[in-house]
Amino acid sequence: MNTRSIKTMLMAASFLAAACGEDTHADPTAPPAIALDSESGIYSVKAGRTLRLAPVVTRAVNPSYRWTTTADGTELGRTAVYEFTAADAGQYYLTFTVAADNGTAAKDLRIDVAAGGCTAPESAYYRPKTAASAAACNRVYEFLPAPGQFVNEGYAAATADEAAAYAESRLAAGAYVSLGGFGGYVTVGFDHSIDNATGGDGYDFAVRGNAFEGSSEPGIVWVMQDADGDGLPNDTWYELKGSEAGNAATRRQYAVTYYRPAGNRQHVAWTDSDGNAGTVDVNNYHTQPSYYPQWVAAGSYTLHGTALAPRNEPVTVNPEYWLNRAYDWGYADNFGADLDLHLAATGVGGYTGFKIENAVNPDGSPAALLYIDFVKVQTGVNAKSGWMGELSTEVMGVMDLK
Repeated sequence: MNTRSIKTMLMAASFLAAACGEDTHADPTAPPAIALDSESGIYSVKAGRTLRLAPVVTRAVNPSYRWTTTADGTELGRTAVYEFTAADAGQYYLTFTVAADNGTAAKDLRIDVAAGGCTAPESAYYRPKTAASAAACNRVYEFLPAPGQFVNEGYAAATADEAAAYAESRLAAGAYVSLGGFGGYVTVGFDHSIDNATGGDGYDFAVRGNAFEGSSEPGIVWVMQDADGDGLPNDTWYELKGSEAGNAATRRQYAVTYYRPAGNRQHVAWTDSDGNAGTVDVNNYHTQPSYYPQWVAAGSYTLHGTALAPRNEPVTVNPEYWLNRAYDWGYADNFGADLDLHLAATGVGGYTGFKIENAVNPDGSPAALLYIDFVKVQTGVNAKSGWMGELSTEVMGVMDLK
């Protein structure tokens, strides 16, 4: 991630669900680990809609997969990805098991299926705007960054709730929240539902970042509808497709596991679902004891999502300067065609516009959402730019443009 101080200097000169263990470093003999995109293991979906369950498995040698009903072990499938559809409302319990040469792991899931069709149309829990509605997001539900040079800097969060409160106060003040390296995310909500009302070239909502030409740290944007009406982001996330959606180098199910350093001022080690390893490096610009989120009690945690192919490269040697090239459109904190610098109220950066009509199912087909209630922004690249550090998405606000 480019640091705030580095970005400021460059601009003045015109010129980024946790699967936990207790290990403090990568252990090649460890058993498989499973990460769900719902940290609680609970999903919500409408009757008749298909929910694609795609757990991310790491550290598995020659794995095989099995889906069963939790109660009686009835086999449902033997694939890594399972598409669940229920015709009737109710609670359904499934178990996903991975068997590998280096061990076995399993995860239980609960799927809450709400009535569909005429009994509960998609607009059942729609929250209309009122004269008192605010354009800006009014709550941060979760803030879980990947390790990064801004993590733990200037704030002391001992719990996940304290971390979310910190992020909420920052966004309310128009200040940046850094999501750290790949997979780090923030989830926000609004005091009303946001309509899918583009019908052309207009945008429904926008995410403010601090990108400028030569410095893009793209964030993947996800949207969710409150399908069960409980006011919480525990339903189905839909990715908003961007310009790289059809790129063969874009990874839809990519995971990185981060390991707590053994001591202060040490690099944070990581391994990924492709078998690669690396570090998030400490530097002299950000001198907090650790870049590993201090409210994460476990010795490791896994973040997963869509990963874009890096576009950063060194362009000068002495002094060393890295260029973080932009992607065409569809990503937060990115100097793309959908960035409007004039929408910035104060300071650096501008708002990137997003269309709800670009929400897609896991197979890439349109989700056809009438409205949304929650937005998640997640760092979408695993890369670092020399002394400038890891690429990480910064978020400075999310707003309804209608």
